[in-house]
Amino acid sequence: MSNNSEQTKNVPNEEKLPFIRKFGYTWSGIAYLFCMLLPAYIMYFCTQSLALAVGSVSIMIMLVKILDGVVDLFAGILIDKTKSPQGKARPWFLRMAFPYALCLALIFYVPASLSSTAKLILVAVLYALTVSVFGTILGVARYSLIPRMTSDQKERYTLGILGDGVPFLLMGVLMALTMPIVKAIGWRMTFTIYAIVAFIASLLCYALTREKNFEINTGFAEESDRKRTEIKDFFKTLFTNKYALYLLIYALIVEIAGGLLQVGPLYYFQFVLKNMDLYTLVMLGTVVSGLIGMVLAGFITKKTGKIFGIGCIGAVVCFVALLINNGASNIVTLIFVDLAAMFGITFTITAFGPMAANTIEYGEYKTGVRAEGVTSAVVNIGIKIGTALASALLGGIMAAGGFVSGSDTQSASAVNSIRMGYLVAPLVIFAVIGIFFFLTYNLDKKYPEIVAELNKRKGIEK
Repeated sequence: MSNNSEQTKNVPNEEKLPFIRKFGYTWSGIAYLFCMLLPAYIMYFCTQSLALAVGSVSIMIMLVKILDGVVDLFAGILIDKTKSPQGKARPWFLRMAFPYALCLALIFYVPASLSSTAKLILVAVLYALTVSVFGTILGVARYSLIPRMTSDQKERYTLGILGDGVPFLLMGVLMALTMPIVKAIGWRMTFTIYAIVAFIASLLCYALTREKNFEINTGFAEESDRKRTEIKDFFKTLFTNKYALYLLIYALIVEIAGGLLQVGPLYYFQFVLKNMDLYTLVMLGTVVSGLIGMVLAGFITKKTGKIFGIGCIGAVVCFVALLINNGASNIVTLIFVDLAAMFGITFTITAFGPMAANTIEYGEYKTGVRAEGVTSAVVNIGIKIGTALASALLGGIMAAGGFVSGSDTQSASAVNSIRMGYLVAPLVIFAVIGIFFFLTYNLDKKYPEIVAELNKRKGIEK
């Protein structure tokens, strides 16, 4: 019998979620999707439309993302301290909906006629507000919401697939359609429409989800009976909960590769392959591969909790194939870029929510403190810093190769630097983090024992 089957036995049937709650949670990922989509276009917009130097832009993105990671910590504490009849995580989808959407759109209203310094500062401020403040709170809230909706392991993996997998499919559609839409109506109108979608998605998540008042089987302890989380608890969590530390490492390292997969294609297909029509086909193909990935992820997680590691292995194989092909066959490029996205992004990101939820309970098991916000922030911190390092890495490689912003042609060394940043670097990164994951993660096997012990402490009889 599978581990997940054993885990489900420890949870009563009334914790199964109705369709409307799962549907509602899916909108949390759609709202947050634009925080993931934005890095794919912010560098391209700044270098090609605002004519800002690629080195300056990459440093700006890196600094904003590092700030983003720091804010994640405070966002986690904020959510842990929230007192509301609507719950702890859910109210923030209502509170952040408008400011998040507004700043998302305003980035693309920065005038190209301003000085380079003014443009860089304006973009940095608006980008920071979008992803480092409002988007960060949404990101931490959505992972905090999973353990507050259900403790059923299969239901958690379902939420992880819906909350991360469905948005990834939509991101594939948007990655394929964004540049044609931009050519038709411009950057401003395109991202104004995206901002409206983000606003509506946040409101739908708030309206359709509910937080249950439970802890493992019965509920979260009343505030008077719980230990409060502070800033120090983030660091305490990392040192007393080894899986929280591992989760931080997994998210940080894999998102360096994931960031390269998101930012690199525009440059790779334009300057290396010189085939933007193929780029559109590839991005549309990610929708199909992402859908297949969601189905496979659901099947695999019923058999094993190693979906993250399997994704890393698959991504390595795909990048080896792309290097061997070297752009010679468009069909091979199409297939393996889409498969790399399926393994390297769909498989890995759908694992974060369930792993974070399990890590929360492991932390309570070890320390007696159940800190949903702080522990969930670990994932977001890793993702944000990893993405920041990805932008800096790609920008640094391209700058070293002599990439010229705003130019339609690039030197041979610049073209080769794009190839290195998009193909070679992710291959190495996925290999390293995949090996580390298989050597360190075995929490799924321990979960039934953890649940039983926590229930025993609360005096719950099965």
